[in-house]
Amino acid sequence: MSSFRRNQSGIAATEFAMVLPIMLAFWLGMAQLMQLSMASAKTTMAAQSVADLVARYTAGGFANASGFADLLTAAGTIIAPLPNSSSNPSLSVVSVTLNASGVPTQAWQCTAGANPPTAAQVTAAINGSPALTTSNSTLGSMIIVTVVYSYTPNITGAILGSQTYTATAYSIPRTVVSVPRPC
Repeated sequence: MSSFRRNQSGIAATEFAMVLPIMLAFWLGMAQLMQLSMASAKTTMAAQSVADLVARYTAGGFANASGFADLLTAAGTIIAPLPNSSSNPSLSVVSVTLNASGVPTQAWQCTAGANPPTAAQVTAAINGSPALTTSNSTLGSMIIVTVVYSYTPNITGAILGSQTYTATAYSIPRTVVSVPRPC
């Protein structure tokens, strides 16, 4: 029995077998966290980019009839290489103008995708628009873009399930007072 206690062969393999599950769990957790962080950042980037694209439109509006569909494609391209489809991400583009009293009102809204923002989310975005909250604003209109992206992680997706990210971006038309309805 005493020779068995002094024998050190195999101790490294035993320690490795004890530490390996902890290290794998830590590594998978970090990979999961990185995927979720990337999905959130890409959703925000898609909203900002689409708002910038809409703000560049001229009085003639979209160059072709599929202009709004092209915006949805652009959002999906920005979110790539994360999985996306024609219904995910969802896109909402709202034009807000100031009425004669200086109150922001919705001029038009175009939506696409499976989970477009609710009316309450659009109202919250209008009320939260930074440039339209002052009564003496000289702004003619503002574009509010909301992107909703549902992401199911590849690693441990069954544990966390699908995560939904919502990003809103504001932009001011650059060449016209108000962007014409794109859809």
